[in-house]
Amino acid sequence: MVPNPVDTSFNHGIESGPDRKGARPLPAEVSTGRYILQFVQSTLNLIAYLLVGVVVGICLLFSYRNGTTLNSTNMHIVLCVLGYQLLMAVAILSLTSESGFSASLSLRDKRRIHTVLQVIGSALAIAGSFVMSVAKNVNFNTIHGKTALVAMVFTIVCLVNGVTSLYAYEMRKCLPGNLSKLTHICFGIVAFVMATVSLCYGFDKNSFRNWATNEFTIVIIVFTGYQCKMPPNIVDPPFNPDVESVPDNRKETNVLTASVQMSQGKYVLKIFTTSLNLLAYLLIGVTVGISLLFSFSNGLPLGSTAMHIVLCVMGYQLLMAVAILSLSPNNGWSAFLTLRDKRRVHTVLQVMGSALAISGSFIKILNKEVHWNSLHGKYGLVALVFTTVSLVNGLSSLYAFEWRRCLPGNLSKLTHICFGIVAYATSSVSLCYGFDKVFFRAWATEAFATTLIAFTGIITFIVIFNPIITFFSKSMNIIKK
Repeated sequence: MVPNPVDTSFNHGIESGPDRKGARPLPAEVSTGRYILQFVQSTLNLIAYLLVGVVVGICLLFSYRNGTTLNSTNMHIVLCVLGYQLLMAVAILSLTSESGFSASLSLRDKRRIHTVLQVIGSALAIAGSFVMSVAKNVNFNTIHGKTALVAMVFTIVCLVNGVTSLYAYEMRKCLPGNLSKLTHICFGIVAFVMATVSLCYGFDKNSFRNWATNEFTIVIIVFTGYQCKMPPNIVDPPFNPDVESVPDNRKETNVLTASVQMSQGKYVLKIFTTSLNLLAYLLIGVTVGISLLFSFSNGLPLGSTAMHIVLCVMGYQLLMAVAILSLSPNNGWSAFLTLRDKRRVHTVLQVMGSALAISGSFIKILNKEVHWNSLHGKYGLVALVFTTVSLVNGLSSLYAFEWRRCLPGNLSKLTHICFGIVAYATSSVSLCYGFDKVFFRAWATEAFATTLIAFTGIITFIVIFNPIITFFSKSMNIIKK
């Protein structure tokens, strides 16, 4: 468990016994009900990002299962999945008020990101659809093909209609601004939903079911269906001639929503860091999803090795990674939470993740006769030890004030940060050596196994970057004192 990278040092004025429960209260204009609703909606969006990674990662693995030379079918899958389920899904989420990575952006910049992602995603999806249409003699003779045709048509219409929505003021004499926006939303919903339905029917094909097993196919269809819950931005203000009356006034909408006083440099840095966190969530979905697919590739019930993989990956790479990121100041999903609630979320996720990871480690230990005879096992042992120590040490950090006479508050926090960094980093190294095993490379192909190792490294860097900075900054503050 790693404390907030911007968490203040132990402070008697803030953390003074029972009174500390009132630290950093909700703003006066935010009701408790709205606060809870925002947390629920942002959590649902977080799950959507993770599942986007799961779905896209598994589709790419299926496409590259026979090597990097792709036929028309696999090229169709790659282009359409990247276009619809990745870029267009993120583009839609970027406009929602509870979207983590774009929550602090100005309305103009949200629209810019949405436009760029939609244009690129639409281009890939349309190209992927045409690749398959040209390769087949008979087209649109299945439900998968028919729904894909509807998705492609509405994608093209939505792409053109997006121009009228983007330039609503300039075209106001020909088309009312609100009407162009409403039609754009409607066309976008139909395009994305039909693309998702088409993908579900693609998963239902025998070629995919035989590869992924019937049970996992049903799970991935459910995961794909969950993405349809993503609505367009319902709080985006309608076209307003008073605001968007002239091009110069439209430029004035570039006011930072998070802080008017924020400098341009900090604003750009915030966009960069929140985008990195978004990338981390997508890659976590890819890594965890493929690991689970591998574990269930031989069906149920799971053997000790498969159970070890499931529990450890869910514990370390999912729950503990999200727990650490939840305390990052640039983590959009939890940025609006009070410090107390951030710590609560962090604690719950870390306890659950640690319990799963420790259980998964002991399942494998009890099953083997010779232990820690490989680099995967040795790093797994280090991760297990530091996870256990970090879990216990987390109590001293959480109750730093109550235990201040026995243990200095800053010392308990620093050791907790250090143990958490080591635990998570060594678990990631252990996972990389797991991906490097012969039986996994034979299943996922050499190229994809290497890609997963790289993804794990990227995730680890993003997750532990802020804790490392915090550790050194807190250490320097103590030394200076």
